[in-house]
Amino acid sequence: MEPTRLDELEDKVLDAMQGLGSYLVDSKMVDWNTQLRHETCVECGTELAHKQKSRQIATWVSDVNYKRYRSYCPRCQKAEYPLDKALGLQPRQRLSSSVQELSVLCGASWNIITPRNWTEV
Repeated sequence: MEPTRLDELEDKVLDAMQGLGSYLVDSKMVDWNTQLRHETCVECGTELAHKQKSRQIATWVSDVNYKRYRSYCPRCQKAEYPLDKALGLQPRQRLSSSVQELSVLCGASWNIITPRNWTEV
């Protein structure tokens, strides 16, 4: 087998892993974004205005583009990105300081097939 053939195979496997990992992280981001959305201000109880904004986060798998809610309280005049706060991201920061912890939490929240429940699939 020629080395270029093995290199090509390795590149294809890495591309597939990167694509799958990116998809899984992206789908988890959508779930978390929905779960973290609040309808009223915690401080004053006023109904919040929501707008989705795009952002990119660098992970071990790949760069993930995602949309997150921007919650704005017209009374308090405070804006917040709940997903960014949960991810530990500061404005203009692309890499979470706790990316290892986030990866573990993300993986722990997935349904995993184990030998015990293979027959159920």
